[in-house]
Amino acid sequence: MKQLIILLMIVMTCLVGPERANARAIPDMPCSVILEPVDSSEHNQKGVALVYKVKLTPSFPRTSINMLASHLSEPRSYGDYDKYEGFAGRIDDITADLANSVIEVRLSNSKSGKLGSAILRNQMKVCK
Repeated sequence: MKQLIILLMIVMTCLVGPERANARAIPDMPCSVILEPVDSSEHNQKGVALVYKVKLTPSFPRTSINMLASHLSEPRSYGDYDKYEGFAGRIDDITADLANSVIEVRLSNSKSGKLGSAILRNQMKVCK
């Protein structure tokens, strides 16, 4: 009986083990991306982006990105800015594919339309 139990455990390990070994390191959507401060001295500033697929029409699925940032300084403390804006995408290519994209919280001036530097940032490659 002991031999049967040991044999059963070995067989189960062989059947279940490879599945675990093939697990992907990159999580599927939905997933969350932690936004880290660009300036390392601003260690209290953090953010998160929730990334998931939505279907607005049957033939046109989109990626939805919702951002939340905490403990940000007043925008005017960085210069002539009055708000923050979230940005997700690639500067070099306008596309719905977000692979190799960046997610940022940036400074912005609502009157002039001028964008400032990124305050929080992370790569989209952490979500697949």
